[in-house]
Amino acid sequence: MTMKPLIVAARYKYLLLVPFIVILPIAAALAVFTQKQTYTSLSKVWVEQSPLVPTLPTSDNQYQTAAQNRASDLTEFLATDSFALDVARRAGLPTDTLPQKSAALFAVRNGTVVLAEGPHLVDISHRAATATEAKTINDALVAGFTAEVKARTSIDLQQAIAFYTKQQQSAQKQLDSAQSALQSYRASSSLDPQLTTLTSNVQTAQTALNDATKSLRDSNALVSSPGTQTVEVRDAPSQPTGPDARKKTSLLLFPVAGLLLAVSLSAGLYGLLLRTDNSIRVAEDLQALPGLLLLGSVPDVSKLKKRGWPKHFYRLAVTALGSTLQR
Repeated sequence: MTMKPLIVAARYKYLLLVPFIVILPIAAALAVFTQKQTYTSLSKVWVEQSPLVPTLPTSDNQYQTAAQNRASDLTEFLATDSFALDVARRAGLPTDTLPQKSAALFAVRNGTVVLAEGPHLVDISHRAATATEAKTINDALVAGFTAEVKARTSIDLQQAIAFYTKQQQSAQKQLDSAQSALQSYRASSSLDPQLTTLTSNVQTAQTALNDATKSLRDSNALVSSPGTQTVEVRDAPSQPTGPDARKKTSLLLFPVAGLLLAVSLSAGLYGLLLRTDNSIRVAEDLQALPGLLLLGSVPDVSKLKKRGWPKHFYRLAVTALGSTLQR
């Protein structure tokens, strides 16, 4: 078994250590400096489905709860610049210039988490560098979200009124037509089975008109009633009392990644040095040369230097290991 790989590793050991010497301190420094203190403000908002009949067109997913639908709405709101800028202005962030606007959008979107908890609760949290900033932006988020939901509910109710008004008008026409047909038949005919059918048509049309009128009346009542709410803040944004707890696993992320990178670079460098090293290191290198005959080899018996004993000890260990493996 050739000893050239061990000899090459011993000769270039300091060069192979360079990736570890350079990368590991950088990884440790990144692990320290990236662990900034953050503060999180929490709030809970109670939401209800829109008080409209299921037959009306709506953007809600019927397979999701009210909390899931409203959480999806808030996530979509945050993706729009208009809503995010409205939240930034509510929080008092400057938005006059383009850099300020970009910074405000980043401050609002970065660190905001929206989750649905149960069928009716939406958890809204915001993480920032200071406790005051976290609460201020979370207050603006909750205020903007509730205002947007109330505005959309009002629009839905106005659409419902228009929908039920058309239904009422259609039902009234059907009732008038049915009553007219019944009165005409009664004036020209005596009692027979068709009279029963016409009477049933009048009753059906009257029922449809009553339902449409009731739905229209209920929708108007919802619009005019200030107590009707589909969104309500149950827990106002909290004031953080201390920084967020740091995860120990995140502290090890950079060092572990740095160690893997250093090992990969060192292994790649060693492979390159081994393939490009054409120096004569072992007896096999001489035997590979054409026209040369190896008669014997002389072991290294140089005297031990006072300050060079580690290198000398390593050389002797490699030589002894090579002799053992060749046997």
